[in-house]
Amino acid sequence: MQTAAKMAIEIAKKNKMFIVIDADGLFLIQKEPDLIKGYQRAVLTPNVVEFSRLCDKMGVDKNGPKEGLAKELATALGHVTVNQKSAIDIISNGKEVLQCEEKGGLKRCGGQGDVLSGTTACFLGWAKNYEEGVGKDEQPIAVDRMPLLAAYGASAVTRTCSKLAFEKVGRAMQTSDVLQQVGKSYSHHFDSTAKL
Repeated sequence: MQTAAKMAIEIAKKNKMFIVIDADGLFLIQKEPDLIKGYQRAVLTPNVVEFSRLCDKMGVDKNGPKEGLAKELATALGHVTVNQKSAIDIISNGKEVLQCEEKGGLKRCGGQGDVLSGTTACFLGWAKNYEEGVGKDEQPIAVDRMPLLAAYGASAVTRTCSKLAFEKVGRAMQTSDVLQQVGKSYSHHFDSTAKL
């Protein structure tokens, strides 16, 4: 699987595709950071343990101010975008830092990170379309900001999904409950006429 993931990353880079790397892909990056280093079309979505391991590998001092660690790691990795998942998601490409303080549910369920990485991939797919001319506007978004904005949008949507699912089913919340809230959450954040 690691070999297949490595090949997929190389093909994506060759074709200038946006990519999101989570879970076992982050284990690969921890072992071989040069595989992704400097590829600014990548978004990494590490959990606390994965983030710590990446910091160790890249020589980032984890004892520094928490709000600066994502920026330091992103810089060490050559300005890839890092979404440091926590009570407040800290997202950085090493140049900018965004904090997603959107309220989430009171429980994290297994698979919630998959919802985040999938939502990030969706936004990155739209970013690729935008880059190719679909939906361009008078004040175009710079390509190097697209992964940062995609990661932030995905964080906001996923956290809202979690909040809505928890309000509906409480501690019995599962990933399937979170998924059922994607449309409503997306509309809440990106459709000015929508209501929760």
